[in-house]
Amino acid sequence: MDIEIKKNQGLTQAIASKLGLSKAECKKIDTTVWQDVMKTVDEEQATRKEKNPNDTSIFSGGNDVSTIDKKENWKSNFIAKEGTVSLSDESWSKISGMLGKKEAPKTEEKSKTEDKPKAEGKVIKRSVDGEKKDIIVTKNEKGQKVRRELNADGTAGDTLAATKTFGNNKYIAGDFPPETRIWERTVNGQKDTQIGVYHDDNGNKIRKLVVTDAKTGKKTLGEEIIPVKTFGKNKYITKTEFDAKVQADLGGKTLPEDVTAKISGDKITYKCNGKAISREAVLAKIK
Repeated sequence: MDIEIKKNQGLTQAIASKLGLSKAECKKIDTTVWQDVMKTVDEEQATRKEKNPNDTSIFSGGNDVSTIDKKENWKSNFIAKEGTVSLSDESWSKISGMLGKKEAPKTEEKSKTEDKPKAEGKVIKRSVDGEKKDIIVTKNEKGQKVRRELNADGTAGDTLAATKTFGNNKYIAGDFPPETRIWERTVNGQKDTQIGVYHDDNGNKIRKLVVTDAKTGKKTLGEEIIPVKTFGKNKYITKTEFDAKVQADLGGKTLPEDVTAKISGDKITYKCNGKAISREAVLAKIK
């Protein structure tokens, strides 16, 4: 289940919003119930990290549910970034039950026998997940090449990301943006971590971790990563780790919206309106 985290919104607020709970309804829910809700979220995150340390985090910071009703601890426990987080169907069903809401009915799946449009494009043989397969190559409206597996019934399958781009390219299958390139780099100190690199609609180079989607079981791109070393083989840290380092550098304070931070090795530098400013100047803006 995908949950949208809006700006300045916490996890509990986002969960309540997803379930359509009003403020009045939320006030009637006992603190112990919310504690059980966040225990369920914490358990899912722990299970994910045990299976794959690089999997996308649901939240950062602490996991002390005993202080969930203390406003002064909201910025240090169960911190959720603006965007979308996913919970397994099992966890969402438990949470929905705890909060007195029935799980939203799932959209009825279309019949597997329903006719699907046949894929059109150039068909070539390439190595996909170590096995020679037919793939189909088309172009999207931006002129980017889109590569997919070709199913036995002639329909287009999973999108592909390249792991080798000289000679006959090699690919892994999953759910990737067009022309995604897979590299193995050091992330959060862990060597040979798969990352995906692609360009967004504005032409910006985006780097993210390769993760396994908890719902589909497919490879896809997860959390954004930040370079800390850009010579030789680049080294990276996750956006969560980067944000934590910046906050620690600022004594636990949050970076102002008009200030950007950059890290090189262990050194963090700051800019405001394109001009370099000192850490002290950043702290002065926060006050």
